Amino acid sequence: MIQKHAYLIIANSNFSQLKSLIGILDDKRNDIFIHIDKKVTFDTGTLMHFCRKSNLYIIPRIKVYWGGSSLMYCELNLFKYAHDLGKYDYYHLLSGKDFPLQSQDYIHNFFKQNEGVEFVHIANKNSMRINKVNERVNFFYFFTNWSYKRINNKCFSFLFKIIRYIQKSIYKLLRFNIYKKYNLHLGYGSQWVSIDNDLVEEILKKQNLIKKIYKHSLIPDELFIQTIILNNLNFKKRVYIDRLSHKPSNLRYLKFLPGNGSPVTWTYKDFDELKKAKNDGYLFVRKLDCKVDNVIIKEILKKL
Repeated sequence: MIQKHAYLIIANSNFSQLKSLIGILDDKRNDIFIHIDKKVTFDTGTLMHFCRKSNLYIIPRIKVYWGGSSLMYCELNLFKYAHDLGKYDYYHLLSGKDFPLQSQDYIHNFFKQNEGVEFVHIANKNSMRINKVNERVNFFYFFTNWSYKRINNKCFSFLFKIIRYIQKSIYKLLRFNIYKKYNLHLGYGSQWVSIDNDLVEEILKKQNLIKKIYKHSLIPDELFIQTIILNNLNFKKRVYIDRLSHKPSNLRYLKFLPGNGSPVTWTYKDFDELKKAKNDGYLFVRKLDCKVDNVIIKEILKKL
């Protein structure tokens, strides 16, 4: 039986690159669901011309802010919209700056061979400690869609950073912990996942609780799926683990430089490294940016 996959894409810029991504995912075995940030002006109708085999859906748009609960709501909306239209074998959450490293034949064969496995990155306790992940949920934050990194005015940015610091210091002094009452093991990892219909249904079944828990937390998109998995023995057993090569469990290839919270943007000089990642079995790469280097995107398209 042929599997049917749903690609869920979150985009806010680089729409020429998004069109290339749609083109490479266009396959009768796939449907494509796209959320475009409401903060940007874009004629979504122009995307329809790049799909001939897949069904393409533009889901209702909301304003999305990195680090805030809005990104979590966006992901939940994508899962719900896709699930309500058709119960897919696998759902792949991508950003508009991600690309597959493998052909659709390879990807579909891979997931057919690994049916029932969840491809979700879950960080270890040491990584959680270093990144102070517990502070994201233990405290009650106002204006979660705001971030000092996005405030252009340096004075306001510094002021907002100080307010956040004072707020956290007071909470720590009072030993504040609003997450404790939920009695849930906290999970943490990459938001970009490939999961099956069973896990999507579990997420949607608990979406009201998810919204309640994470509405006033920071960067919840890196928490809620992992937390659901860690608190369900069935799903916990189903997470993909490659003990030989130690690839991340979501099979996304990316690289961070020390002291930088954002992944490296790949350029043509990295082509051999991405070629090796493809040969090693990675399914997707992030991140690519046509405004930084469009040549690497063209080369990947040629290879696929």
